[in-house]
Amino acid sequence: MEQFQRRNVVEPRHSPAYVAQIGREWRIVVPIRGKLCPKLATPMFLARDAAELWLRSSDGQQCVVRLRERPQRAHLLGNADPSLAAAPLALAAGL
Repeated sequence: MEQFQRRNVVEPRHSPAYVAQIGREWRIVVPIRGKLCPKLATPMFLARDAAELWLRSSDGQQCVVRLRERPQRAHLLGNADPSLAAAPLALAAGL
């Protein structure tokens, strides 16, 4: 039997999170590899400097990690109510 050698494959890194002005607030934008729409961190800031400072803090970095680790679909969460997923189907069927 022929043995295969495993090579260490390095996955491409995420693009770094950045600060962007959305409306009148400054938000933290977190790009997700393989997704077209980035996620937005919850905190909103009135000044760009405050947003950049928070992003560089340990709280900001932990928030970025959590956003990248979350499942993309609500039904993958353990606490999702399965009856809520069927509600739009029942409405479309006229039930």
